Amino acid sequence: MSETATIQSTAEKLAQQFQGKRLPADVADEVKRSLRRMALLEHAHELDKMDTLGRWLDWIYHLPWYEESKDNLSLEDARKILDEGHYGMEKIKERVLDFIAAQKLTAGKAKGMVLCFVGPPGTGKTTISKIIAEALGRKFVRISMASLGDVSQIRGKSRFQPDAEPSLIIKGMRRAGVRNPVICLDEIDKVGGGGLLGGETMAAFLEILDPEQNSTFSDHFVDYPYDLSHVLFIGTANKLLGAESPILDRIELISLPDYNREDKKYITQTFVIPQKMKEAGLTQNGVSVTFADDIWSKILDPYKWDSGMRTTQHTIGEILFRVARQVISTGQKEYTISAANLKDYILL
Repeated sequence: MSETATIQSTAEKLAQQFQGKRLPADVADEVKRSLRRMALLEHAHELDKMDTLGRWLDWIYHLPWYEESKDNLSLEDARKILDEGHYGMEKIKERVLDFIAAQKLTAGKAKGMVLCFVGPPGTGKTTISKIIAEALGRKFVRISMASLGDVSQIRGKSRFQPDAEPSLIIKGMRRAGVRNPVICLDEIDKVGGGGLLGGETMAAFLEILDPEQNSTFSDHFVDYPYDLSHVLFIGTANKLLGAESPILDRIELISLPDYNREDKKYITQTFVIPQKMKEAGLTQNGVSVTFADDIWSKILDPYKWDSGMRTTQHTIGEILFRVARQVISTGQKEYTISAANLKDYILL
């Protein structure tokens, strides 16, 4: 088969894909024009231009313009998922249940809730965002905002430029595959390296969060308005935003308290140990691990006080992965971790 025939078959396949793709009218018209141009470029052997145009068509095809998941609107189911997935955080859970109720009463058209969770690292901000998505029955996408400093990361770069690139938001929508995911904008307090930027970058960021504007979000790569109004955006921040930040008008701040030792012990026993047991392959292989009461003061914070759970999670993981090694070496299936033998499992 000749090179021309291969290119022709690729172009035809792309055209066939779009036959079943529902698109906004203006986007559909541009796709038709672009497919015709692809045929002309092929005839002229303009392979580089074909690649550029084909990349844009690929993004347009894979973006969820109308595809969406069905929300779980059962308050009982959602409450169970929220309670089983995360300890405490009653205010957050109540706000999510409020949103679900409004979705049910408005047949899925409720808008306006943009929550932002504020608390120290390790307090479960991103985790509860994932659980909210699970409770709603929605896809979950996390976008790190910590290194954001260029407006093109929010607006994208024109498809006609050599370094054309969609925005982080459009990339997130493609990963989600539906137009109504939960998108976690992680660490928005670190945007630009030291707080949210002003000017064009801030204007673009506000447009994403504003339900009055985001139905016609402008991404320079897509080059046509894209509807973000069905997305549930959730922000996270390690510290409160400054009172002068314009983003405060768009979000509802909910502060997460530090965990005390009793909180940490309960979370470790209920959530962390079962999770780490599975990660180490112990649960699947019938291994039993018991943690004696005399070790909690040693493993909750072995080095310094940590407001969140990350240090504890790492410690439990280290212990259980060492248990996994002993299972392989000895075949033993029952273990008790105590203050007397803790040094055999972690470096103190």
